[in-house]
Amino acid sequence: METLKQIVRDNPKKKAISLIISSVVIGILFFLVSYSRTAIRQNQIEALIYPQILSDKLVPLPYDQESEKIKKTDAISVLFVKPSNPDFQEILRIFEKQDSELNRSIYFYPLVYQAGRMSEKYQLNVEEATFIFFEGGIEKNRFTYQSIDTPEKNIIPELNRLPMWNMKVLETTEEENKE
Repeated sequence: METLKQIVRDNPKKKAISLIISSVVIGILFFLVSYSRTAIRQNQIEALIYPQILSDKLVPLPYDQESEKIKKTDAISVLFVKPSNPDFQEILRIFEKQDSELNRSIYFYPLVYQAGRMSEKYQLNVEEATFIFFEGGIEKNRFTYQSIDTPEKNIIPELNRLPMWNMKVLETTEEENKE
C-alpha cells in the first residue's frame, strides 16, 4: 500500500484535487460555524429576552438584521438597550401600561453580543436606553430614556413626537425669520 504522501507526490493531479477538496471542506466548515453562531445567538435572545416583552407595540428585531430592516423601512423607530439595564425593565413596565397611547410600533434591538460594534455604528452609549428614529435608513432624531423628565408620564408622548424631527427644524427656521 502506498502512503498518502507518496500518492500526492507522485501524482500532481491528485494533489490539485486534494487541495480543492480540502479548501471546499474548510470553506463549508467556516460557513457552518458562522451561521450556527448567529442562529444560536438568535435562539438565546428569543428564549431569554423576548418573553419579557408583553406589549404589542414593542416589536423585536431579529439578531444581526437591524441594519437591513432600518434601510428597507421608510420610517422606523428603534430602541437600542442592554437587557441588563434597569431602564429596560422600566420601559417594559411603561409599555405594558401605556402602549395603547402609542401611535405606532417601536422596534427593539437588544445590545447583547455585539454591543461595541453597535455602539460605533449608531453612536450609542451602551449603558443607556436609546430611541432612534430613522427615515429612509437615515437617522433623523434620537433621545435617551435618561434624558426624559419623569419618564412614566413623558416617554410615550416623546415617542409619539420622535418622527416629527423636521418640526424642530421648522420651528427654528420660523424663529429666525421673525427676527
